[in-house]
Amino acid sequence: MKSSDLKIYSQRLDAIVEFAHDGVISIDTHKHITFMNASACKMFGYTTNEVQTLSLMDLIPKQHKSNHDNLVDDFYHSQTTSQSMQSRRAVEGLRKDGSVFPLEISISKIRVNGPIEMVGILRDISVRTEMMKKLEYAAAYDDLTGLVNKREFNHEAEQHIALSKHYDRPLSLLLIDLDHFKKVNDTYGHNFGDEVLIQLAALLKQEVRESDLPARWGGEEFIILLPETSLEGALILAEKLRLQIASNDFVLSNEVFSMSASFGAVEMQPNSENLTQLFERADTLLYRAKNKGRNRVEF
Repeated sequence: MKSSDLKIYSQRLDAIVEFAHDGVISIDTHKHITFMNASACKMFGYTTNEVQTLSLMDLIPKQHKSNHDNLVDDFYHSQTTSQSMQSRRAVEGLRKDGSVFPLEISISKIRVNGPIEMVGILRDISVRTEMMKKLEYAAAYDDLTGLVNKREFNHEAEQHIALSKHYDRPLSLLLIDLDHFKKVNDTYGHNFGDEVLIQLAALLKQEVRESDLPARWGGEEFIILLPETSLEGALILAEKLRLQIASNDFVLSNEVFSMSASFGAVEMQPNSENLTQLFERADTLLYRAKNKGRNRVEF
């Protein structure tokens, strides 16, 4: 290749690396940064001049420095020359302003006039990570109340039931339904009804233990799984919630509502009951409470 062709080739390669969408960083054997392209500088919040004084550890959050230092050393001394895009590792980077962000990195070893340098191709995955969190949240939580949804409740409840059976520990369940809720929707509209549900969910979250599992079951119906709880304990909570709901002022714009709720409360029968059977018993008791005049707990 002619020297003129070689120069053009080198310029083209430099331009590709410098203006690539992904960040490109190279470090020497002492972990000093020898090169950062424009995307990498922007990603971490440094200017080109500031790069000259940086080491790799300046880009790693404090809690990861020790472990990351060992990983770099292991890779440097290994027989592996690169980790391909297919084996990218998700790590965290530290920006100049102190903020931490998720990124993907693939790394390679190259020789530069004799010494080995390590080159990392970096991609900021903050948007993707945030989107995944939102999708995971949407799959597990009710978007109106913030409580877990029926699907997630069933998944977690099955695990709690299995543990309760294995260790022969009590477990109870409350099924809750707001009384005459249809009147709220019919009179004031579904937006007002939604606000009632939001306020009720907040009340439930405030009163249950961290180990309990409250969920929106559907419509105006809620359910609470109570691990390590006998029927007696479930009834104490149910009655407390019933009284609080009945005495609570549900404030919606300029309107103030009084609501009540009916409850079905059951304790799991040892070694002989699954979630479906437990729910069916609670459901039967809930409708008994409705038929007996509402605003009551049946067990």
